[in-house]
Amino acid sequence: MAGVGHLNVGCRLNSCETEWLAAREARRLGVGIVEDLEAADVIVLGTCCVTARSQSKSRKAARRLLTGTGARIILTGCAARLFPGDYPEDPRLTREFCPDGPLSTPCGAFRSRGQLKIQDGCSNSCAYCAVPLARGPSRSFDRDEILQRADSLAEAGFREVVLTGVDIASYGADRYGSSYGLAELLRDLLEPPRFRVRLGSLEPMRLGDGFLSGLALRGVCRHLHLSFQSASTRVLSLMGRACTAEDVVRLSMEARRAFPGCILGGDLITGFPGERDEDFAETMRLLDPDHGLMDYAHVFPFSPRPGTRAGAASGKRCPGSPSKERADALRAASKARRTRYARSQAGEELEVLVESRRIGGRLVGLSDNYVTVRVPAGSKPGELVRMRPSPGDILTGASEEELL
Repeated sequence: MAGVGHLNVGCRLNSCETEWLAAREARRLGVGIVEDLEAADVIVLGTCCVTARSQSKSRKAARRLLTGTGARIILTGCAARLFPGDYPEDPRLTREFCPDGPLSTPCGAFRSRGQLKIQDGCSNSCAYCAVPLARGPSRSFDRDEILQRADSLAEAGFREVVLTGVDIASYGADRYGSSYGLAELLRDLLEPPRFRVRLGSLEPMRLGDGFLSGLALRGVCRHLHLSFQSASTRVLSLMGRACTAEDVVRLSMEARRAFPGCILGGDLITGFPGERDEDFAETMRLLDPDHGLMDYAHVFPFSPRPGTRAGAASGKRCPGSPSKERADALRAASKARRTRYARSQAGEELEVLVESRRIGGRLVGLSDNYVTVRVPAGSKPGELVRMRPSPGDILTGASEEELL
């Protein structure tokens, strides 16, 4: 057999699960992982249904793999759970899901980081989201098992570990109550210091006063990604989110105080049913060129999802359904803010994890505050280097989706 390949359509959590299943299948068959999917005997496909577009991409990817390869296809991820009828009945196509527990795998195409799944599921009831339907309520995994997985990543030589899950800010509440949460887990992961930790997306509804300050430990990357979704109190209420525009401002300011020099990003939905021009204007101000609170955003036009409250109310969308136009405006503002932040880091002392890719003949790396730079000659993939990049070392065209 040639080997096992994997393809992920969804989020970082999906990527972790897809790669874990591929590695397990490769061990079972006694083969390696292959990057060329046309040469693979088995392909694990991570599916997604957070939007109609991602659901469609997942469906098309499965059909493309069935017709374009001779491989056996293993479907995993949220779309495979919620929409099994999207996929053809074919003896080469099966569904399989990860066990409910912590997972660890290499992270991304350049294999410089490890990823560690610490939690799954979500107990929020946001009106637009199908993820709780696919993954169930929030479940924190055993601390000792997580630390064992972290030990394995450290022994494998990873100098950065990305914590992933659906709602990692809720970690510990269901298993340990108030005695042990994300901050306590971070302290255990970072003692003794072996790697730095990058946090996955944090849910603002979980972030009370002082929560972010409790995460500001030596070894935690200066990179926070908060799932704001909107900066309009009215729209947040329509979404069923227990936070307000004032919370958005409070958390943004606390993030800046707790993590000086940090890059602050988040998720934004536009075109939600009932969103008015003035609501959208409030969200746009988050990315104001000079006074914005965020440095970048992942932007999603509203997409009605079957089984959700907002899916049933999607007929109340704004006149003309301006989701795409508003999303384009937010993305343009995000790109400008992202570029401005990256350029501001020229001359600053950064801790950079060297990757295996080269641009212009030089290796590049990712700083703790999410800036892609060319690294000094002689640097080796997988090591951490401290440097003061010149303006020419700053790369502002890197894909946010690729890096997060």
